[in-house]
Amino acid sequence: MITYYNHTHMTAVPTRLLLDTNLSAEAKLTGALLYTFEDGGLSAQELANALTLPPEKVAPVFAELTGNGYLEINGEQIGEPVFLTGEVLEKITPLTPQQLTAETFLNAMAAHNERPEVILVGTGDKQIFLHPRIAAQLAREGIGLESMNTAAACRTRMVLESEGRRVWAWLWP
Repeated sequence: MITYYNHTHMTAVPTRLLLDTNLSAEAKLTGALLYTFEDGGLSAQELANALTLPPEKVAPVFAELTGNGYLEINGEQIGEPVFLTGEVLEKITPLTPQQLTAETFLNAMAAHNERPEVILVGTGDKQIFLHPRIAAQLAREGIGLESMNTAAACRTRMVLESEGRRVWAWLWP
């Protein structure tokens, strides 16, 4: 069972940020660091680079701070992007859906030695369209590609799997 939850608890000013009881200490620290930058426009990758931390350490905190949702898969809360193939769950390195390429999907197929009928990309709270060249290249391989918000991707995956279809999902909380 996959469920997508979206909740926001971003605060407007640093004082409120520090007093927000819904945020972890890590998120409060990250928020305080972000407020020290004038433009405040750091991505999770840029923050990871600035703090010299691996992205997998920063992504969950950044997701919490920015109010992104999270996935609940078999009772486990996951706040970072994941790739699902059948029963296999892997955390993925592209920090944004825009970083996906046809090669990303083709390499995953080679690594897992299987081919899905359909690949769903859940892009978070809002739908982000992938470049049409990606879908065209996968279509030449006989594989469908659909991007949608993550809640819709979770529902669609459940329906397609219940029909016995081979579905992979790349999900961003």
